[in-house]
Amino acid sequence: GIKFLLSRNGCILADDMGLGKSIQSIIAALESGAKNILVVCPSSAKINWEREINVFCNETAIIDGKKWNQAKFTIINFDILKNFHTLVETRRALTPEELSAVNRDLANVNFDLAIIDEAHNLKNNESIRGKIMVELCVKHGIPKVWLLTGTPVANRPMDFFNLLKIIKSPLAQNWKHYAVRYCEGRKFFRTLKNGQKKQIWLTDGASNLEELASKT
Repeated sequence: GIKFLLSRNGCILADDMGLGKSIQSIIAALESGAKNILVVCPSSAKINWEREINVFCNETAIIDGKKWNQAKFTIINFDILKNFHTLVETRRALTPEELSAVNRDLANVNFDLAIIDEAHNLKNNESIRGKIMVELCVKHGIPKVWLLTGTPVANRPMDFFNLLKIIKSPLAQNWKHYAVRYCEGRKFFRTLKNGQKKQIWLTDGASNLEELASKT
């Protein structure tokens, strides 16, 4: 397995399956002194996470549906993140009604550590789950973020970008530079029916992989 260490408080643990990434993370979390720990994982893994945490600590809460609860270890699956954090993508001021509908349960806890299991589920930076975790970890400033995955780069270097962004890696500070340098990024313009031109980026390539590996 390979462990990517990219900043003091953010890392990607990319050991193969069955090598104990979850146990390593639980023990490290307890040793770190973190008081509020968010565990994000697939729905099928929530019970297993609770079982493994309970070997060392009984302070766990599993989040289901739309009912919020929390403990020292708060366990939630990717699919319901949107129930507890509203993405607000608008440049205008929100009306009072819109503001009242904004949910910030996840952000309001002020987690000091996030452990994200099967983190390759966040590779799409345009997905709701991907955007939510970027907001929580970067904008709302979760100090420590640990990503667990056996496949940090599933098919192409662009799969890696959002993971690097979530852990605040310097490599993810500039999407265009990353796309051009490591994904053979190239752009072209498509003319729409209304005559306007739309900029399109192709980022499905791979380039300078030895440099990317070295920097991570």
